[in-house]
Amino acid sequence: MLLKLKQNLSAIILFIFFASLYIYTAAPGVYDGDSGEMATAVYTLGLAHPTGFPLYMLTGKLFTLLAPIKDVAYRLNLFSAFLTAGALVFVYFTLRNLGNSPFASLTSSFILGLGRSTIWRNATTTSIYSLSLFLAAILWFIFSKWKRDPKIKHLYWYGLVWGLSLGTHTTMLIMGIPFLLMLWQSRSVFKSKISVLLKIIFVAIIPGLQYIYLLFAYRRNGIVTWGSMASWSDFMYYITQRQYAFKMWSRDSSASINFFKKITELLTSEFTIVLFFVAIIGLIVLFKKYRSIFAIITLTALANVILLFSYGKLDNELFILYRYIFIADLALILAIAFGLDTLVESLGSLKNKGRLIFLMLIVLVIVGFQFKYAFTNNNRRKNYLVGDTAQNILKTVEPSSIILAYGDPIIGPLWYFQSIGGRRDIVVISAPLVPFRWYAENLIKKYPDIADSSIFEGDQNKRIGGLINNNITKRPIYAVFNSSTDGALEQKFDFIPQGILNKLVLKGSANAREAAVANKEIWSKYTLRNIRPDFYSDNELKVMSQTYALALYRAGLAYYYNDMLIESIDALSKSLEIFPHPETKKNLDYIKNKKYLPPNK
Repeated sequence: MLLKLKQNLSAIILFIFFASLYIYTAAPGVYDGDSGEMATAVYTLGLAHPTGFPLYMLTGKLFTLLAPIKDVAYRLNLFSAFLTAGALVFVYFTLRNLGNSPFASLTSSFILGLGRSTIWRNATTTSIYSLSLFLAAILWFIFSKWKRDPKIKHLYWYGLVWGLSLGTHTTMLIMGIPFLLMLWQSRSVFKSKISVLLKIIFVAIIPGLQYIYLLFAYRRNGIVTWGSMASWSDFMYYITQRQYAFKMWSRDSSASINFFKKITELLTSEFTIVLFFVAIIGLIVLFKKYRSIFAIITLTALANVILLFSYGKLDNELFILYRYIFIADLALILAIAFGLDTLVESLGSLKNKGRLIFLMLIVLVIVGFQFKYAFTNNNRRKNYLVGDTAQNILKTVEPSSIILAYGDPIIGPLWYFQSIGGRRDIVVISAPLVPFRWYAENLIKKYPDIADSSIFEGDQNKRIGGLINNNITKRPIYAVFNSSTDGALEQKFDFIPQGILNKLVLKGSANAREAAVANKEIWSKYTLRNIRPDFYSDNELKVMSQTYALALYRAGLAYYYNDMLIESIDALSKSLEIFPHPETKKNLDYIKNKKYLPPNK
């Protein structure tokens, strides 16, 4: 027992250290990106966006039931932390199985855990990619066991885990590459025993039963019901992600250059440029000595990059690439381990204690710098902005309101707070999804008093306009946006600032003074913690902070034009504190010096 503990001590320390680190830096609740949608779908067993991620839904639900602390979103953040720390343990054992030294194996696993652009970033929020990383690490571990001892049982285990992993993200298809190599090199067994191959294929296919969950989630018709399962064609449309087909292979030459710049930036920043070159040394060694491992590492990394290149259309989508590059990260860390061992051996460090200590000091310095920058980028311990913003929106709207929302950091958290019991009287409509037929059908099913068949007519702007027309006299309507893209809504409705939202009313029907007073009352209810763009490393949160600055700026002008000068100065000053915009400062100076601003139009 003591001998086994001693042998596994490095792995135990690795897990405890990183689990503690990720838990300490985890977001305190619901976060940006898909976090809100995923937390809602897990809690309500709903249907998330394609491909539905059934394995994550089921394992995430189980974890939240077994860890009844704080709220569901925070528990799922912890789930990510434990999964990522567990993945590092499997990476460590993989490296040992592949013949790397304890020093290189532990150091490389530690470096992977500090990966600032992807690994650590996904470990502190509700993220399906943490489960994908965990399963990919297990698959590498099984592969390494097979390399040491190519028994058929390893093929069974690989097939089973790989089949399960496809229920986390389609990126896991890439991990079929090692599986193909294993099958190919075992072909002599299959020639004499074809039944063995059939059994392996069956074991890999049987986890597909997890997709039955999607039918169950669709029938629930809950807060998150993304897509249609009304027919077999609808089901296939959903799981093959044809909703996003317009983004496939659509980059032009300029966008392609920007893509490869971003990928290079992600891979070099993940482990520092120095260790990136160590990985190149490792790849050279693998090419010379272990061709099959070299082939698998390079093929999986290239497949990861090609898959990401095939999906995406606009440059502003590049910032989310960090979520999906984890397979290339795993390939690089395997190469880094071989590179470290090569450097240790070439410098004769194993025979010279002084050289070994010197090399370890260099590695410690690199790791120290990596830790410093990664901690700064990924410490989300006090990142309350997303949760506070959703709660502030719920404080803004009147009973039985409709909210027309844009953006995952807004829509998902609103769904989440509704799912755990907050403001179920309001209807949150995702404006970008309105053009999709399945979304319109689900709206009519859930809210027949709000949406009817007219929602199928015209483009996004026309459909939203129709929704507003049908409900403007029956329900209060609020919008996250300040104006429509084609200007059509402004011809019929006024956008009245109300907190960080805008209330839509019929043209000319609003009392400006009453609206300004109501706005002041709304702001007094808000929770405003850490609302500064420079506080956040995530681009979406920087933009969200600036939204507060813009809303306060508009409120300040509204106060001014309604003779509420003290309130105007206060609002404009707060806007400047959040985001120092020259226009805000100019208008604040005018008001303080009792000069007149141009008439409000």
